[in-house]
Amino acid sequence: MSEINKHQTAEEYTDNLIDFNQKAVLTLLPSWCSNIADNLEIARQLPNLPERPFKGHDRCVVVGGAPELTDEEILKLRHARVDTIVTNKNLVRFVRLGVLPTYVCLLDANAVSQPQFQILNEMENPGRLRFFASMTCYPGTLQRMFEKSTVYGFNPEVYLGGVLPLSKTWEWMNDKKEMSHGGNVGCLAFDLAKRVGYKDIGLLGFSFCEVIPTEVAKTIRPEELYEGWPTELLEYPDIGMTAALPVHFKAYLMYLLNSVQEVGAGVTVTNLTKSPLLTHSPVLEQKSLDDFLRWDE
Repeated sequence: MSEINKHQTAEEYTDNLIDFNQKAVLTLLPSWCSNIADNLEIARQLPNLPERPFKGHDRCVVVGGAPELTDEEILKLRHARVDTIVTNKNLVRFVRLGVLPTYVCLLDANAVSQPQFQILNEMENPGRLRFFASMTCYPGTLQRMFEKSTVYGFNPEVYLGGVLPLSKTWEWMNDKKEMSHGGNVGCLAFDLAKRVGYKDIGLLGFSFCEVIPTEVAKTIRPEELYEGWPTELLEYPDIGMTAALPVHFKAYLMYLLNSVQEVGAGVTVTNLTKSPLLTHSPVLEQKSLDDFLRWDE
């Protein structure tokens, strides 16, 4: 576990993940470029995130899309004195439970997210939502958000090597600023929380792994998990569990933990989840969701 929690320089991080990143970029680049072109007219009408973005509180809960996230946890946020930044995967659950997020982040380049945004047609006042959306996202999804709500646009940071970042070229086309994201919308949501300027940031709904009883894990071959993706089995003897960590989730986790260590002075980042990858991380404070929410009472 120490190798995952160790803070790495940008050069070490890039060297460690370059094969994964290059394959991901080469796979997604055609759809990204196509969507950038299709979204150009709308993108030019969208604002960048302001220098001083809206925030209702100095404290924020960033909510990832882990399947372990419960409705009970979401409901605890309804009247809490915190802002919430959620991923698009959680939008429908939050709205149906009567919890209006402060920001909703979107990174998907394909149509998989589009059905989720039907919820905007059901809301009495969808204009209260603020979306933070990549200009590489699926055009039909962006169109729906643009018609119903406030949308701040950005171009995702893309590592291709060389001198000129691709996102800089896109900025010349659509006037949208670059934003780091780690290839994961939950990581994007955390980076947005840093950009907005929250002093206390809680992480809820983050997992990055499948947790298996260690005795069961000993009977499993890693290559049988995650559709053949290279996967590590990390044993946690203190809880008798093993985390199955595929290479792409490891990339997201490493990005997140490095991003945590780059927060400014006076900023605290607290893990609110039960994922052993985060509960055993020395770079995060640890609290229950209840303790975090009553912190200022």
